[in-house]
Amino acid sequence: MLAVAAPSLVCASAQAPATAQRAGHQAVGYKIPTASGQHGGWIGSYQTSNGGPKVYCADPLKRGPSFAGGYSSPRLVSHWKRVSGKPVGPAALRRAGWILSAHGETESKKRAAAVDTAVHALMTRGAYGFGRSRSDQRLRATGHGREIKGLARQMLGASKRLSGPARLYVGATTVTDDGGVSAMVRLTSRRTGRPIAGAKVRVRLPGRPGSKLTKVTGNDGTAHVSFTVRNPGAYQVRAAARDLASSRVWVAEPHDRRAQRMLVAGRTEQVRAADTVTIKGHPQVSTMTSDFDVTPGTVFRDIVRVTGLEPGYHRTAVAELYGPARQRAQLRCDKQTVVRRVRFTVDGNGTYRTPPVKVHRPGRYTWLVRLPGDARNVGATHRCATRSETTLVRKRWYAPPTIDAGYTVSGRADAVPARAHRRAAWVEVPAARIVAGAALVGASHGTMDLPGDVDRLGWLDRSARPGDLIGSTVIAGHVSDRSDDPGAMWNLTDVHRGNRVRVHRGGETFTYRVFAKDRYSRSRALPHRAFATTGRHKIALISCTDRVRTSGGGFHYTDNIVVLARAVP
Repeated sequence: MLAVAAPSLVCASAQAPATAQRAGHQAVGYKIPTASGQHGGWIGSYQTSNGGPKVYCADPLKRGPSFAGGYSSPRLVSHWKRVSGKPVGPAALRRAGWILSAHGETESKKRAAAVDTAVHALMTRGAYGFGRSRSDQRLRATGHGREIKGLARQMLGASKRLSGPARLYVGATTVTDDGGVSAMVRLTSRRTGRPIAGAKVRVRLPGRPGSKLTKVTGNDGTAHVSFTVRNPGAYQVRAAARDLASSRVWVAEPHDRRAQRMLVAGRTEQVRAADTVTIKGHPQVSTMTSDFDVTPGTVFRDIVRVTGLEPGYHRTAVAELYGPARQRAQLRCDKQTVVRRVRFTVDGNGTYRTPPVKVHRPGRYTWLVRLPGDARNVGATHRCATRSETTLVRKRWYAPPTIDAGYTVSGRADAVPARAHRRAAWVEVPAARIVAGAALVGASHGTMDLPGDVDRLGWLDRSARPGDLIGSTVIAGHVSDRSDDPGAMWNLTDVHRGNRVRVHRGGETFTYRVFAKDRYSRSRALPHRAFATTGRHKIALISCTDRVRTSGGGFHYTDNIVVLARAVP
């Protein structure tokens, strides 16, 4: 049973001046005396004797609470009829409940009087309607009528916007790869969608038992929290907004039906919401090429090791081969340099071998593997052009051949002329007035085959192609014919550092700049650097020099001349 302790007052008032009163902490508001100063009314709240919630008069034309003979326990009502028997609409009932809940427990006399005024305006109406005669008389009797009326007007306006059940929304999003999570909570009126500001929302942090954060919603009804979850998995971000103003009306019925019903203040409600956020696993991918050094056209593949995947992964990964480049530091993994692309299936942690590939252009190549993400794992890749995943594609190493580009005293060629080949390139050395075609030639018994036509040059087929990124392109030719008439390389000795060499091949022109010119005795092997299959690309022009005539009228050459030129960027 609810006991209401109050002086022997009625909620109605006379028109005499008012005096503020709180009878033994039993009520918050103003006593409104009659003209004679006796049996006055009350505007404000009553306090239940057991220290429970504050209550407000619901029927100002009935007897006061001291005549009730006690009150029953508060009950929730969904319908309400005035003393006259007319029903109160659901919107007015909802708004009255919100005002009682949001403001009814106030300790301010003016605000308590404003609650009383606003609730009567919604539920009693008639002379007690807002701005009507009886209502204005009561307010004037307090001595603070204008201020109390302004507060009541604010409460009525807020109840129109915010009354009704509240809705709580939680949206959690992973914002960083290391498990950083940003959660937004939004509190609004379910009926109007208007934001509810100033409400406390408690958020339970996933992955941290017992950890909570309390935030207050801003003017837009939102609050934000950020936290980090270290372990992968699916977590629920739970939020609760408590002590929200309720839009339901609770009433205590008097034992004596002639007394007033009492409306209970301070009843609150809470709403809960949750959202699931997935902290994804962060797999690691490491790769190693199957072969670090291969010849053009040889197959090789990538060996891929995957760790850190969450269970249930099954996706198609992509391995791309990039290149070529002269040095590993020059490799770039972008769409302009990709030369091969293969796919393979990854169904969990382990080691995988990609399908094989082969390339023909010499240079350095590197692998890059991309692992797509799924619902439980982020995508993964690795650094471009690490040493372990880089393959050098180069022509097979060979020993420097002997190059005999002159004729003996007897008039017989020192080397067996090569079979006729179609011209593979055209060589120009303007400083030495050299313009000659070059045919692909091989080597027999350690000696480079040269065309029988001394006006043509030989391009050693095992050497680099003009325009390659690595290795030396070896082009050699006769200095003269058997009659000692000039051959294609007659003026090679006139070349100096800085002179240009141009090679035309397949519709392209490759330009080189001379950086070295040396002579070597024909009795010794030529230097390896002129025949390299790795290193910065260059061209080697080789012939004979230092002609010596014999006493019999013949001649021969004692040295080789080697001119080296680097490609011009």
